Amino acid sequence: MKTKPLALLTMGDSNGGGVDAEGAVRLVRGTWASPLEKPVDIKPVNDTVPTTGYTKIANDGSKLPDSATLGTNPKDWACTKDNKTGLIWEVKTDDMFGFRSKDWLYTWYQPDASKNGGYAGADIGNTTDTYTKGVNAQGLCGATNWRMPTKNELLGIVKSDVSNSSIDTTYFPNTPSNFVWWSSSPDVNYSSRAWVVNFKIGIGGLGSKSNTGYVRLVQDGTATSTEIKPIVPEQTGTVDLSVAITKPAAVSANKKATYKLTITNNSEFTATGVKAYFVVPGRTLVTVDIPKNCTANGRIVECTVSDLAAKKNATQSFSMTVWKKGALNVGAGVSANEDDTNEDNNEKSAVILVK
Repeated sequence: MKTKPLALLTMGDSNGGGVDAEGAVRLVRGTWASPLEKPVDIKPVNDTVPTTGYTKIANDGSKLPDSATLGTNPKDWACTKDNKTGLIWEVKTDDMFGFRSKDWLYTWYQPDASKNGGYAGADIGNTTDTYTKGVNAQGLCGATNWRMPTKNELLGIVKSDVSNSSIDTTYFPNTPSNFVWWSSSPDVNYSSRAWVVNFKIGIGGLGSKSNTGYVRLVQDGTATSTEIKPIVPEQTGTVDLSVAITKPAAVSANKKATYKLTITNNSEFTATGVKAYFVVPGRTLVTVDIPKNCTANGRIVECTVSDLAAKKNATQSFSMTVWKKGALNVGAGVSANEDDTNEDNNEKSAVILVK
């Protein structure tokens, strides 16, 4: 029996944004509103960068004309390539019990500790992990590198100028729009949750990994068919930043706790305008010492790191006085002027026990 899908979270205020009781940030239409997600002057993806269209891809990985139809034969349509990003997306089928049917629902599960945000999720029934492995075993569209999309990749196919849906159903048919689709991105503050997108109204939110949602896999444009050339990412103007957070070993109430964020530029290019962000608990729990290169806006402490050369590190520290005993969670992240090729490494969180 197919289970009920995870409904979109409706946290926040009447203007479409806000923070829920646990501190999870809601997304506004077309924009990730998380403070750790390039929080300055972000506009909807499809309003700022015109799409160059889509191309239909066959089961064997070859390119197809727009007149192609879905099917199981080698030259039938099965995937869609985004010509702007080079990403190739799975197209869901309308056969109720088919392996890639639009009706199947999955719990979020990622056993790789470096990718799951500290909690693997629910290894129960149909999971995102088993489905991904199954599609790779089939070699869908000539590729075996299928994966879950990041939250930004999934948002990248939101389309705001279509009716009754926020996705181009010409190239992405069989897209249920009343419930949410999983991304690979775990919540930086609560490891039991991950980011989702609702394609009826074009917004996203956070959902418990133990609930169920739809899945659309993606791959990086490296199908094995000789009729499609592998996509070579354009390196100019992109970087690859990662962060590591060092927390205090032990903290007592009414004492200071010092955190250090280490930022690494893993790319071959200089990252400009680098900024570090800390998300701290509420004022009733802590008092933050704001460094000279930082400013505070509510629970967000933003620090200017400046430029960071290729293959170099930078650090940013801050301290706060902790007033109450118990578990204390601090989130941290980094952004730059350039697009980041691996945004999953941009955010970290750390929990300490205040005695």
